[in-house]
Amino acid sequence: LAVVRTSVEDHLKIQIPEGMVAVWNLFLYLLLLVHWTGCINFMVAWIYDFPEGSWVVEANLVDKPVGTQYSWCFFKGLSQMIGLGF
Repeated sequence: LAVVRTSVEDHLKIQIPEGMVAVWNLFLYLLLLVHWTGCINFMVAWIYDFPEGSWVVEANLVDKPVGTQYSWCFFKGLSQMIGLGF
C-alpha cells in the first residue's frame, strides 16, 4: 500500500497525512468485517437449507438475484455491528 500511496501522492502532487491513511484503513477493515458478518449470517441459513422462520426466508431472499441477497446480507451485518439487530 505504501507504493500506491507514493504513486498517488506523486501523480496528484499532494501529501496524504498519516492520520488520513489510518482512518481510511480503519474504514476498510470495518467494511471487511461487515462483509464477513453478512456472509456468515447467510451461510448459516444456507447450510441448514433455509429453514422456515430464518431471516432469509422471512425476507423472501431465497430465489432473489445475488446482488439483492448481498445487499440484504450487508445490511444485516451492518445493523448487527451498530446494534440495531435486524
